Amino acid sequence: MRYLLLSCSDDKSNVTVPIPAIERYNGPAYKTLRRYFRQYPEARFEINVAIISAKYGLIFPQTLIPSYDQRMTLERAQIFAHTVPQQLHDWLRNPHPDADAYNNLTSPESYRNRTNAGVDPSALQAEQNADDVEEQTLQTAVQTIETPEDYVSPDLFYMVGKDYQPCTDPESTWLPEDLTVHRAHGGFMAQRMQLLAWLQDKPIPQTRKPGRIPASERAQIRTPNGNLLNPEMSLEVTGAVRLGGIDIVATPEEIEELVAGWLQDPLASYGYNRTRHWTATVGPYIVAPKWLVSRISGLPVSAFAAADARRVLARLGIPMTEHPDNPFRGASILTANSE
Repeated sequence: MRYLLLSCSDDKSNVTVPIPAIERYNGPAYKTLRRYFRQYPEARFEINVAIISAKYGLIFPQTLIPSYDQRMTLERAQIFAHTVPQQLHDWLRNPHPDADAYNNLTSPESYRNRTNAGVDPSALQAEQNADDVEEQTLQTAVQTIETPEDYVSPDLFYMVGKDYQPCTDPESTWLPEDLTVHRAHGGFMAQRMQLLAWLQDKPIPQTRKPGRIPASERAQIRTPNGNLLNPEMSLEVTGAVRLGGIDIVATPEEIEELVAGWLQDPLASYGYNRTRHWTATVGPYIVAPKWLVSRISGLPVSAFAAADARRVLARLGIPMTEHPDNPFRGASILTANSE
């Protein structure tokens, strides 16, 4: 038996009647978990899940809960600290045996009918498309992880927000000494990737702090006024670069052809305009550097820093520009002629 401890999420289903907690919560971890249980229904008997709710304390996936709006505060966390540690102690030593409520997750049609009530179909489809892209990207990245023959997955995957952590202190009161634990860390996508790797019994990838571009590789990176950061330095465009263990080889012309197709695809184009200041110019198209590198490499955007994306594109001969404001604000497909 393996154990998964989650905190609840702000994003919830708007179904008015009480439904199982695993269906009520729509945060990133729950989307990954539901998809995994639907894909591998037998896993629901191998993974025991508990949830720390800001309203109800420790609950289980099959606990029926109504729609509610309650954030975890320090005061509430301190109140739950009197009860949650003992509940966690009991849960880890006497796993909740009832997995029947997971059965509805093996029937996507039943799930959709219950959770999508009252939701605009077009908005729902757009959200589903975005989720599909993220999950597809995560799955591709996790599949590249090599698993040693002697690898043993941690017994407990611990994915609890910092506001909820006072509920579980001190851990020594409930966490068995012989239980191996992985605590999720990093951004949402990084944590989802760690969760998916753990669910699939693969080594859990570690995140790192964003790196900086070496001074010798800044020649293609432009300041807000369009000047090169280091005009005296000449960056060799090699057409090949390595990122996250993946070799990327492409010409600007090949990348332009790919981008033209991706921008016509609702799934592939998701996130092309998610950037704060930097843009990459690919032929007539202007796109977010991290989106472009993610599409080229197959890695999720959480697997590398923005600086890494700019380094990769500079090596591939793709120029980048920094803008004082988000250049996509109010725009749809942005091209070089639309500036």
